[in-house]
Parts: sequence; structure tokens; C-alpha cells
Amino acid sequence: MSGMTRQPQRIIVTGGSGRLGKTIATAARRAGAHVVSCDRVPAPHAVTADIRDLQRLASLFDGADCVIHCAGLHAPHVGVRPDAEFRDINVEGTATVLRAMRQVGVPSLVFTSTTALLGGGARAGEPARWIDDVTQPRPRSIYHETKIAAEQLIRSACGASLSASILRVGRCFEEPRDIMAIHRLSRGIDPRDAAMAHLRAARFVAQEPEPLIVSCSTPFHHADCAALGCEADKLVRNRCPTLARNFDALAWRLPVTIDRVYDSRLAQGRWDWRPRFGAQSIVARWLRA
Repeated sequence: MSGMTRQPQRIIVTGGSGRLGKTIATAARRAGAHVVSCDRVPAPHAVTADIRDLQRLASLFDGADCVIHCAGLHAPHVGVRPDAEFRDINVEGTATVLRAMRQVGVPSLVFTSTTALLGGGARAGEPARWIDDVTQPRPRSIYHETKIAAEQLIRSACGASLSASILRVGRCFEEPRDIMAIHRLSRGIDPRDAAMAHLRAARFVAQEPEPLIVSCSTPFHHADCAALGCEADKLVRNRCPTLARNFDALAWRLPVTIDRVYDSRLAQGRWDWRPRFGAQSIVARWLRA
């Protein structure tokens, strides 16, 4: 079962001191919700808590109507933290979040997963991969494996007393501006857009949640994959002429190859959500500077 519900008014954000968690908490507060952020890393505006501490979580969750679960180890931790720690935090930590929610009766969960578990891009010169919500996972690291396991835990836990949304979020970390702008055409997302997707997803939780891709709106189509593999620069100039001119003005080079495209249309339609901050928003900021 699924359908639009009212916006949750008492929200817990795990991983609340991280880039995305902070942005979600800020957006939720602006929308009028009472928000408690928690993180094991002490930070302003966040309560210190470890997602593996059941009693601590149950105390924090009591009275909430939604948990937005962002906490976990991420791609930069691969090879730095042992695999066992990934399993302990990303999988066992998620299981503990679910137990704490069940213990105090929190009815809805929004989970931050990753598009990275769907595999990498095409090799140079090959057609770009078109990645949508029916694309099967292709885990390449312990990070991907543990995110898949956490998704499965959540889907198994859902039922009459728990509904959820699962967001496979595209690339949203800081990187060189020209690269980030190109990614906003194909597989990236602004944290502000990702935050709004989480809040919209909180209104459309389901007892049988399907993981959905949350990424930029793309000017490309499935039929463009061959061209993206060998003449992406020409395609960008054709589809996005203003952006291309601005790249020229900034002496940024358009790529010859774009190796993958994430299709987020299903999430946009199902959750009535639209990304607002695409490639041009990055370029415009630099032109003003």
C-alpha cells in the first residue's frame, strides 16, 4: 500500500552532521517540522548518538513520526575502514534503527541509499549506460554490498506497522566545478534537491517500497547512449547551447565521453518532485563570481 500522507512533523535525521544530513534537516525545519539530528560525530545542532546503540536511539525516536536514515560509512571509507566495520555500521546499524523504531512505534522511514550500487559507466568509446529503476545492482565494493543489504533489511521489515521510501541518491559531493556541472547533466544532484526528494518521499512511504533513483533531470534520452560514448561534447552543444557557451566563457572543456546516465523520472513522477539546481546553476554562480 502507498499514497500521499501529510508531511511528517516530528523527524529524526541520522547522520545529521554530514553534508546531506545537514541539508535535509535544514530543509525540514524550513518546512515547519520539529527536527532532531543525531550523529556519532559531535556537531552543532546534532545530538551525539551511535546508530548501533538501541536504547539511545529508542529514547531519541520516541514521539517521532518519521526517521530519515542517512548515517553510515560511504565510498571514501572503502580501503580505509575494515569491511567488518562497514557491515557493523551500514547493516547492523540499520537493523538497530529498525528495532528502535519498532520499539517506540515510529511508523515511517526514509532511507538514503546510493546509485553507485548499480555499477560503473561504460568503457571509453562504448555507448553510455542508461541506468534506471529496473537496472540490476552491480556491487563493486563493500560499500555497495552493505547498502544493498540495508535496503533488503528495510524492505523485509515493512508491513502494517512500518512504511518506507528508499532513495538511491546520485553523486552529490563536492568536486571540481566543471566536472560537477557535467555530472549534473547525467548522474549528479545538488544536495538541496536531494534533501527535497527525501521530504517528498516521506509523504509517499509504502509498505512495499521500491528503491528509486534520485538524480538530476537529464537532457539526454536512451537513444543518445551511442553518441554520449564518443561525441558527448557535440550533443551537449546541441541540447544545451547556453551551457556550452558558458563553458567556453569559463575556458572549461566539454567531455567527449559521458559514460552513464541516471534516469530519475520515476521518482520525480511518483513523489511529485523536481530537481531545481542543475548544471546551469553551477556555471551561473561562477560567471557571477
